[in-house]
Amino acid sequence: MKNVKKKRWQLILGIVLILVGISGLSDDFFLAVSILIFGIYILYRVFSKEKEVPTPEKKDAPLQNSVENEKIQKTFKSAERKKYDYIKARKLVNDITVLDFETTGFSPVEDEIIQIGAIKYRDKLEVGRFSCYVKPLNPIPPKITKITGITNKMVEEAPFIENVLDDLKQFLENETIVAHNASFDMKFLLENFDRHAIDHNRYRVIDTLSLARQQISETPNHKLPTLKKFLNIEAESHDALADCEVTAKLYYYCKQAQE
Repeated sequence: MKNVKKKRWQLILGIVLILVGISGLSDDFFLAVSILIFGIYILYRVFSKEKEVPTPEKKDAPLQNSVENEKIQKTFKSAERKKYDYIKARKLVNDITVLDFETTGFSPVEDEIIQIGAIKYRDKLEVGRFSCYVKPLNPIPPKITKITGITNKMVEEAPFIENVLDDLKQFLENETIVAHNASFDMKFLLENFDRHAIDHNRYRVIDTLSLARQQISETPNHKLPTLKKFLNIEAESHDALADCEVTAKLYYYCKQAQE
């Protein structure tokens, strides 16, 4: 209400000044022009201010969207607070199992595993491997297909995650797990074990990302594709098994550099 009254008085003042300016042109030209310009300026300010009227979208935003957004935010916050318990091993050992997942995104709660790769090594020699595609409950986003090369057609006949977790658990039993950016893979592993009530031991885990940062200073970053080039390894990127092979070579390189 106050704004309306203020604008009304500004409008009247602007009109009065213009009339005074026009009437005084013959007496004092410069003063009259100044008054006239000031009056025009006031009217310009009055009419140029946009009246803010709430649109239906702003005023009555759909309740469903706000509830949905709140639910998503709570989910992500709970995922951030959740503790995925494993041991960050300090001692580098000869016998390891390298683990890598390809997923539909970064959140272990919201996103899904679409490929599992795991290779067991005994003193640098491969002694076993576990590999399979996994059919997600939701379609694979195009951007993930672009990165990984994994299409919805490729996982059409693949098992669901709950059908492979027991076998994966047995493969990882009593192993020291090695992974690049290990927190990512371990969160997906432990989230899915918990979700499907799979009992498991507390895993010992070594992160080659941390190792590479300690032992390799020649590269611009420590992403796996960059380190693969540094080590002259011929292998695909963003394929679970190929990434396992690269990670294993990186691990043994860093282990040797540390000794």
